[in-house]
Amino acid sequence: MNKKHKQQKQHGMLHKHGNKGSMLTKEELSKLKEKYKAGKLKFNSRDIAEAMLNDPETKRGFTK
Repeated sequence: MNKKHKQQKQHGMLHKHGNKGSMLTKEELSKLKEKYKAGKLKFNSRDIAEAMLNDPETKRGFTK
């Protein structure tokens, strides 16, 4: 486990199904989208950021 991973785990940033490239469920994604649209979301988890990037609705205005 590298340092960053350990740090993320401590702050509860890792996806709850482990970090084996798991995608978020539709429900989780829609909740995130609402937060993102309201501008209340900061991305710490790469999983979430990638899931959002792969979603055409939220792709606009996104920088990697």
